[in-house]
Amino acid sequence: MTAELLELLEDHQPFHSEFQLERFVLAMNGGTVYGCYKQALRELRTRFEALKEDWYELEKIGLDLEAEEATVLELAKHAGARGLAVKNGPDNIPIRRHALEAKRLRMKAEALEDLARDRAREFAHLLGLVRGYRRMLGAPLSPERRAEYEREAWVHHIKCAAAAHYIAIPPGAPCALPAEVASMIQALPPEMRLAVCAEVAAAPVARTKLLGWWLDFAATVPEAEAVSEEEIRRLVWLTPSPLPSSGS
Repeated sequence: MTAELLELLEDHQPFHSEFQLERFVLAMNGGTVYGCYKQALRELRTRFEALKEDWYELEKIGLDLEAEEATVLELAKHAGARGLAVKNGPDNIPIRRHALEAKRLRMKAEALEDLARDRAREFAHLLGLVRGYRRMLGAPLSPERRAEYEREAWVHHIKCAAAAHYIAIPPGAPCALPAEVASMIQALPPEMRLAVCAEVAAAPVARTKLLGWWLDFAATVPEAEAVSEEEIRRLVWLTPSPLPSSGS
């Protein structure tokens, strides 16, 4: 990649920003502290698997590149011994083909290194958040506490779904609990349904109270711990291994 293009792409971020991860991946999908913790664990596991594949592919590209470069040197050596032109003429087509493949592999490694680097940044931020949520929840969780947190999280999702529906209704238009929210309430244990129904009812007083709660609610996002590159490598790849060079 040329210096000019590198400068143009300096601010390019292939994946999510920290703000996007915290607010539109965790807070929006998780809601409660426990819900955000679960979502953070899902996202962390996804990055973990993807980062392993990135680093595996980089090492594999490195091996393929070594093989191509060795082949170029060997073919050039034999061509020189036979008095053939190495750089010009039809006799060097195999050399040119392997040299071109080596160039392709270098460019592929360069692009993948960029993606892996940014994926590792995501992984580090999510890992820092997961550790923060664990402190807040006192994890690991007992089955009883997990069950309690699960109920709270699903009630939160139901309330948010109802509030998002109500706030989009134009003034003066008929207002009723949407069918999908009613179905979610019906899926709750019977002893939970009446209380949740009262909280999300379409009646004006209940609706106003629900919207007030919804507008004031702010998901808790802990300060993410700093995670070093060395720790990421140790956790994901187990044994340190240098990335292949992307130099031309």
